[in-house]
Amino acid sequence: MMHSDQRLLLAVAVLAVLALLAIPPASAYNPSKKCFADAIPDKLVDRKNNLTLLQYTWNSNLVVNEMAQILLAEKLGVASSAVPYYDLVARILEQTGIDYSPLTSRYVLRDGYADADLENWDETIADQTIGVPGVTEALLGYVGNTGWYTTSYVTDYNSDYQSYIPLKYAQTASLFDPNVVSSIDRIPAVLTPAQRTTQRLTAPECMSSSSSYNITACILRAYEEDDSSSTGFGTIHAPNATYWGTMEAILIKLLKLRLVVDEINPPIDEGIVSRLQDAYSQRRPWLGYLYTPHAVFSRYSGFKLVQVTLPKWTSTCNSSDLVTDSYACGYSTTFVKRFVSDNITKKAPQAYSFLTSLRIDEIDMNDILGAIQYLNLTVEDATCQWLRNNTAKWQYMIPEWHRAPTTCQPGTELQNLTTHFVCSRCTTGTFNLVTNGTCRACPAGAICPGGSELLVEKGYWYDSSSAPTSPLFFPCANGNCCEKPPCALNAVCPADRTGNMCSACADPNFSQWNGVCADCSTNGSMGAGLLSVPVFSCLVVIAAFMVLGSSSESLFVSDLLLFFQLAGFVLHQDDLAQIIVLKLATLNVDSIFNGMVPSGVCVLPLSNLDRIIVKAVMPFAFWLALGFYHAIALAYSALKVRYPRLSRVQAYLPPQLRHVTSIRYFFLARYFILFTLTFMPVVEGALKLLNCRQIGSRGRFLVESPDVLCFAGHHVPAFLYAIIVLVIWVGVIPVMLFARIRRLMRMGRLGDPEAFKRLGVFYASYKKSHAYYGVVDLVKRATVVMASVVIPKDSNDQYLLNLMVVLMILWLYLLEHWYSRPLHSVFENHFRIATYASMFVLCASSMLKVSGSTAEFLMTARYGILIFFLVIPLLLIPWFFLWHVLVLRRKAISASSKGSLRKRLSRLGSMVKVEQWDDARVQRLTAVYRWFGSEHDLELTDEVSRAHQ
Repeated sequence: MMHSDQRLLLAVAVLAVLALLAIPPASAYNPSKKCFADAIPDKLVDRKNNLTLLQYTWNSNLVVNEMAQILLAEKLGVASSAVPYYDLVARILEQTGIDYSPLTSRYVLRDGYADADLENWDETIADQTIGVPGVTEALLGYVGNTGWYTTSYVTDYNSDYQSYIPLKYAQTASLFDPNVVSSIDRIPAVLTPAQRTTQRLTAPECMSSSSSYNITACILRAYEEDDSSSTGFGTIHAPNATYWGTMEAILIKLLKLRLVVDEINPPIDEGIVSRLQDAYSQRRPWLGYLYTPHAVFSRYSGFKLVQVTLPKWTSTCNSSDLVTDSYACGYSTTFVKRFVSDNITKKAPQAYSFLTSLRIDEIDMNDILGAIQYLNLTVEDATCQWLRNNTAKWQYMIPEWHRAPTTCQPGTELQNLTTHFVCSRCTTGTFNLVTNGTCRACPAGAICPGGSELLVEKGYWYDSSSAPTSPLFFPCANGNCCEKPPCALNAVCPADRTGNMCSACADPNFSQWNGVCADCSTNGSMGAGLLSVPVFSCLVVIAAFMVLGSSSESLFVSDLLLFFQLAGFVLHQDDLAQIIVLKLATLNVDSIFNGMVPSGVCVLPLSNLDRIIVKAVMPFAFWLALGFYHAIALAYSALKVRYPRLSRVQAYLPPQLRHVTSIRYFFLARYFILFTLTFMPVVEGALKLLNCRQIGSRGRFLVESPDVLCFAGHHVPAFLYAIIVLVIWVGVIPVMLFARIRRLMRMGRLGDPEAFKRLGVFYASYKKSHAYYGVVDLVKRATVVMASVVIPKDSNDQYLLNLMVVLMILWLYLLEHWYSRPLHSVFENHFRIATYASMFVLCASSMLKVSGSTAEFLMTARYGILIFFLVIPLLLIPWFFLWHVLVLRRKAISASSKGSLRKRLSRLGSMVKVEQWDDARVQRLTAVYRWFGSEHDLELTDEVSRAHQ
């Protein structure tokens, strides 16, 4: 009995022989007979580096070699020839004494005797594959399967015949006995037990009226009919085991099948197919031995076959059968592989690329074999016909390769490899969108998977008007671009947005509020109400405070507001949106309402340009409010002359509002204070109306709103307004103030009452040697604003650069103020240093956020630092009030101004009762004040005193 390891070896040998169909020998590839009309001319075919392909005798191997030779010569310009493997091995043995026959063909390739074995059947599922260095191997695309097959009309009759189980019983196995069943359409009826008994009783031996009646013979006949060992066998058609080493006899015995083998002698394959054809023509049940790939499974054969499942081959089956022969299983699977020598890369790299990509599946191989068998085509003609009709199945295997420069499609670029040219696909991180272009590095904002594919990164916008050779991508500060990356070039903006940087609402009836497009056609009145309440409240509160509060309070509050305004420039926009104090201090319409109104509510139907204009002119609303109070004061002064009864109101007004002259100086000082408070918002608004950038070939657009074309339409008057404001605000007024103060300094008239009333608000707080520093501070603030607005900050890198420049400026300001200390008050100098230092740290915290760090402890620390340094200036407010009450105390004990002082400062003085404090309390409070100030701050000169009145 044959063991399973022997069975595996036989299976390999059998499969190698089985693939050979009995047809006229196929001719080798003929270079003079071209398969393709556009084949590379013979004169361009490289014959110096002719490739050697190993060839066997079966048709599937001839087909694979023919296919390779055609494509190598006609598409890649590489000559090749097929050499019979066993002849080559014999010749090597004769010439060198080395016998390669026990080894796989890998060693023949490794040692340079051949270049490729494109269809190798040496290894089954049971073999341990061991690769050989210098040889690349892979599956060819199909596997070799040997098994039993029957016709589909048998399984249609009874699906149980898809398994070997019915073959174990006489009644079902006899279906394959041609003497019993001549056609699936004429199967004899199976007798019932009663019918069988009646039939037996009609036999002559069982009839008493018959001369042959013999009861003993009757009983023996019945036993013979029931003896299943002598009847009820089917037939399986299989090769004679003497020639092909098949295992049908072993399987039948071990599986106890009711089958007999019809052994077919050479030509075996023709005999099997002939018996199948004969049975199929009569629809007679047929069971036989077949293998894949095979012509009978092609679409040309006309056969429809179904495999009969046998017990699956396993390692258990192998080891068990090896010891006891007690368990049978079907044939093992053979892995059909291709082996390619790595030496080809030196001779013809394009051929190596093709051969290592060569692949064909079982269905296609069956069809080519079927064309040879049933259409009487030669191997060459059948292979060429398939290649012509199935370009898509092999075109991808052919590398882009040309003898001369050729046209390369988008996604590839032409490369000169000395011996030839190829169109190489752009690798990951590069792209090419044009014919005959080059692979370019992926631009910032894009994602390049390779080839001609170009995608958009999160937060970026693609300029569709840019040249395909230099596509432009712009970062979007609003975060509306490519929200779910990667995005296609034509799907960057959300559905509700459009335009440059996705900055405009797609629906013209919508406006942007809270970062979303809101419908302004339905809730405009509600939004207007929301806008009027906080804006009107801010105007009234701030203007009333400036009119009714004392000058000293206004000066300190102005310093505090200026700090928050500067902080608004250095803080990240996400942080700015969360801090209400900064929202109000920046006077920004968007930031004020961001997060304060429900999402989707339209505050006012403003376009993006309208919003920038409103922000630019909004600070002047404070001027109008102050002007309104000024007009009321002048009107009252005129009316009280005409209507004396109105003089009664005068007792309730500050002394500065009781006379026309004092009113003028009172409001002049307030106008100058308001000028300093609104200086940065006005400059920022004007700069944003002028800050344009080029967007590809589309033109120049506002950075703040990329959908607004600069110097066109409604932007022209806005542009002119911004120019005029900047010239006056940053140029004319500071220059005039500087010139006037410098002239007063040269003339020694800083203490002149008239001059002090007009301009004292700008220099009273500064030392005489630094009287012009009030104007210098304006220039310093303008510098921070310009750096923050003009330097782009759309991307993280640009934002970091912006913050670095601002950080450097703040550091210089801090050093300059530390060494110059231009203010009279030590406390005020320390306050300014604290604000500069706080802004310096706040700027650094913004850099940490922009850097994109996701570490939780860093973000927690950043928020802690942010809050701490925003609060530091507020922590100095008690020292400001401490200075104020100590000054009141000194005035209270001054005999020359005691009575008037009580009236002038009764609001604060009466609450703290400063005139009743003893010296011990004053000394304790003075000691506390000296932590940040100096007693010199309390020694008010006439000049400084006037500055705070």
